[in-house]
Amino acid sequence: MEVSLAWGKGHVDLSIPTGNFAGLVKPRDLSGGELSSGLARALDRPIGRPLGELCGGRKACVLIEDDTRTEPHKEIIDSLAAHLKGAGQTTFVVATGSHNPTTAGNRRVTEMVGEASSRQGLNLVGVYVNDCFSDDFVNLGRTGNGTELNVNRVALDADLYVVSADMKNHYFAGYSNALKDFLPGICNYSTIEANHALALDPRSTFGVHPWHPDPKRRDNPLAQDILEAQGIICGRRPVFVLAALTSHSRLLWSGAGGIKAVTGKGIAAVDELTSFRVPSVSHAVVSPGGYPQDDTLYNAQSALELTKNAVLDGGRVLLLAACAQGIAPNDKA
Repeated sequence: MEVSLAWGKGHVDLSIPTGNFAGLVKPRDLSGGELSSGLARALDRPIGRPLGELCGGRKACVLIEDDTRTEPHKEIIDSLAAHLKGAGQTTFVVATGSHNPTTAGNRRVTEMVGEASSRQGLNLVGVYVNDCFSDDFVNLGRTGNGTELNVNRVALDADLYVVSADMKNHYFAGYSNALKDFLPGICNYSTIEANHALALDPRSTFGVHPWHPDPKRRDNPLAQDILEAQGIICGRRPVFVLAALTSHSRLLWSGAGGIKAVTGKGIAAVDELTSFRVPSVSHAVVSPGGYPQDDTLYNAQSALELTKNAVLDGGRVLLLAACAQGIAPNDKA
């Protein structure tokens, strides 16, 4: 049996004896729709008040995911900019979390913001990339779990938060979603470290989140800590979300509006479109999906967490990860 799996920006070809081959699990071949038109429809039919109405005269802070995330940056930035014309002023922050802020990809994201803002005539204050090791953070106290909350100073100067989200399963936060743009997105390293320590709790795992539609799948201490942090950061200020689930530059699902409602619908879409039920096996070969998911071992190991339930106790896994950037995105990590 010949199998080709993603590795870095290329592939690894494997030849497996037929008798040893249990099956190949890969992302479903979903046709999806065109990105820009789909995002525009979501923004035109939001859950709650439209963004154009919300932003009128307000200071809007837009949180955009960094270049290691697979969200369609240009289409999301262009779509949001078209609805932010009425804002008194707009600031964009690239929510890197603990990722490298100085990459060429992040520079390109900032260029996209400048280009979109110019086309739409936005009153753009600036585009900032979160650097978790800088000193430009404000302490907002602690969460109930004891996580000391240090938040990007620039991002706090806002009347309204507008957040992009590329939704999928996340190996300890339950799901990648808009809440993660706040923590870890715009926090410093010590805050991220304290929150991520909760990943050691076995309840902090994929498919479980406080906003999951199924009440039996809500007990995730790490995700709960993120949710509480977002509430402290935003207070009573409104949060508008544009969320998407994409595959190979095609839109599988999108939603816009209030953060809780949109995230809940996105979780249901992720479950429906990306989850699999398979028999357990003694041996597995796992690919995180190639770049950027396997740019470091820090990122690539999440694929083990997302597939471990398919491997029997005492089984073995071969992880295919290029790790072009080494073990982790920075020395501390």
